[in-house]
Amino acid sequence: MTTPITHDLLVIDNAVVDALLANPAVREAFPSCFAALAQIKPARAGCSSCQQRAVDGHRAAAYQTTRSCLAHLANDKKILLKQLLGARRVRLVDNRMRITF
Repeated sequence: MTTPITHDLLVIDNAVVDALLANPAVREAFPSCFAALAQIKPARAGCSSCQQRAVDGHRAAAYQTTRSCLAHLANDKKILLKQLLGARRVRLVDNRMRITF
C-alpha cells in the first residue's frame, strides 16, 4: 500500500518516529528498526528522578538506534519507506548524522 506524495522533504525526528511506531504498516515493513523503541516502558508514577533519567536515557538510545537502522536500510527498503510515508525525500537528523535519501 502506498500513500500519495504529500511531502517533498520529510524530516524524521523523535515525534515522527513515534508516529511511525503507531503505524502498523510501517512496523510490519521494518520490525527490526522499531524493536528497541517498542520495548521502552514509561517510568512508573512515583519514580524517583534518577529512575526517570535512566528511562529517558534508554529512550534516547532507542530513538538513535531506530534512526540509525532506517538510515542503513537497503535502497529498495528506503524506497518502500518513502512510499509508506508519502514523501519524495526523507531526512534523518540527530546530533551525529544528517542523511537525506
